[in-house]
Amino acid sequence: MKLKFVERNEFYSTFSLTSQEAELASDFIEADYVFGDFEVLCSYYAGCMIIRYYSDDVGYHFEAPFPLSTDACEADAFVAISEYCKAEAIPETVIGIAPALLDAMLRGAKRYSASEDEDGTYAVRIVTECMECEFLPEALCEDLYLGEFADCYADKYEELLKNENLNCHFGYNILDDIPNGTGMDFIKSAREEFERAESMTFAATIYESGRNVFVGEGTLYAFDGRGSACASFRVLPEFHRRGIGTKIFKALMNIAKDIGLERLIAEVKPENKASLALLSALGEPVDLGEKIRFVFEVQP
Repeated sequence: MKLKFVERNEFYSTFSLTSQEAELASDFIEADYVFGDFEVLCSYYAGCMIIRYYSDDVGYHFEAPFPLSTDACEADAFVAISEYCKAEAIPETVIGIAPALLDAMLRGAKRYSASEDEDGTYAVRIVTECMECEFLPEALCEDLYLGEFADCYADKYEELLKNENLNCHFGYNILDDIPNGTGMDFIKSAREEFERAESMTFAATIYESGRNVFVGEGTLYAFDGRGSACASFRVLPEFHRRGIGTKIFKALMNIAKDIGLERLIAEVKPENKASLALLSALGEPVDLGEKIRFVFEVQP
């Protein structure tokens, strides 16, 4: 469920609208709105128009779904906004929410901030566990430590992230976002993503031959503010078949418990046999076609 946002003048040609929906959308966009310096993009989902705003000062936020037809479902549109925010790693902030739709927006959110506007509608920001962490957590699992990146790990971290075989299975290549990046560039990016409360990326090390040895990374991301986050990990090839991946994942579970998460979600490609075997030993797989999903309950 990936929302597609387009310029306002492209909205009508991008989405299949009835004449009545197009008229209502036009009235909604043009009625008494002064957008100022905001970038304004529009999307359509579940019979609703969704407007996304952005400015350097305020960041991202969304207008509450505006129904364009009698069978529109604002509740489904709120879910689509949440999924979009998780995928794009941006805060879930929605304005103009009618009181009757607050529950549809919150959907059991554990933490949130809300303010009532003069017109009686609400602005709501979902607060995630990542937002509430002032410092990056840490965890031990047997002889493996998850914690902050030291600058001395830069060369090995660059080797890990530039491994074409691992990237193929991992499903994400950081070089798409940071072309020609170095290990220090990647460490800086991980630190900045935590500062923006987007994700937590941990260095995985073991104590060997009298020193801390970098062996891989673990990441928590896509926090939904409703008790869930996604987990991923990868290990340097020379440390494969030593149970490192299992220890990283168990350490991530320990951190999830410490910060108050209730569930961890892990998704792997079917061809990633090693990760699939590791996760299958810990939980039940759900075949989604292009990916296999695992949902793990965090034990209190």
